[in-house]
Amino acid sequence: MFEADIQANKEALTKEIKGKKVCVIGGAGSIGSNFIKAVLRFEPQSVVVVDLNENGLAELVRDVRSTQGLMCRMSSVATPSTTIIP
Repeated sequence: MFEADIQANKEALTKEIKGKKVCVIGGAGSIGSNFIKAVLRFEPQSVVVVDLNENGLAELVRDVRSTQGLMCRMSSVATPSTTIIP
């Protein structure tokens, strides 16, 4: 996902993301999940993912756990959401 742009702006992205909470709306789809994986490299405090697709969120949690080794909590209230904690 735009790897050249990410590398060119690595310092600015680190400053804006590291240690902060990030919320991603629609994160269970292909673009959202790739965005989340890119954001995780910059060590946010947590990432909250909101999506209507509960199955997609479950798949995202499995994918992040297996590829990133991160702790994930999945909760379903009115709108399913997932919190990813580095």
